Amino acid sequence: MLPVSFAAFVKPETANGMPFWAILLMAVGFISFAMGYSKFVEWFAPPGEADPFERYRRRDW
Repeated sequence: MLPVSFAAFVKPETANGMPFWAILLMAVGFISFAMGYSKFVEWFAPPGEADPFERYRRRDW
């Protein structure tokens, strides 16, 4: 399903007959997968290890 959704974002006319809300639903799926994967990978980080990507993270001011 991921290649089909990617094709729908790159070239929407390839997804002939696909309802408009399906593309929005796939966008939510992309975002939730990325967030879930990042949380999953954090489990494997050694405790006390410095985060090399800290400067890219969002800060709550």
